[in-house]
Amino acid sequence: MGGYTQNITVASSASALVTNNIFRGPQLYNNCILRNNIATGLNGNGNDAITLTNTTMEHNIAASSQYGSSNGNMDNIYMNSVFVNTGTSDGKFKLKAGSVAIGAGTGGTDSGIFGGDYPYILSGLPEVPAIWYMNVNGSSVTVKAKSH
Repeated sequence: MGGYTQNITVASSASALVTNNIFRGPQLYNNCILRNNIATGLNGNGNDAITLTNTTMEHNIAASSQYGSSNGNMDNIYMNSVFVNTGTSDGKFKLKAGSVAIGAGTGGTDSGIFGGDYPYILSGLPEVPAIWYMNVNGSSVTVKAKSH
């Protein structure tokens, strides 16, 4: 699995609702709700540590036992059966036909970045016209928009 391998940390002085993500590295959560996420582990091997304090986990999927198997979580899932693994750097994370992540999230939504209330859009560009460049230099403003 390609992509970035940054640690995810939510400090003990904070709280967060963490939904519909794909994680590839160690995770440290305090006072959080984790919902509809997928933890692939580095290179899909699932050997990444997860540290939880006062955190609830619901409907997450993991390559190892990061999330356990209660509250709709699934562990020890073979990641090559979850994602298409071909195409663009973001497109390869689309769910494969028959993937366990399809409809596995809260309320029947898909787990991962393409599910939830705000699903990811390939290349980050929405279907409607969008501003893709803005430069403000004193009183001069340059705006570029594009329809897709």
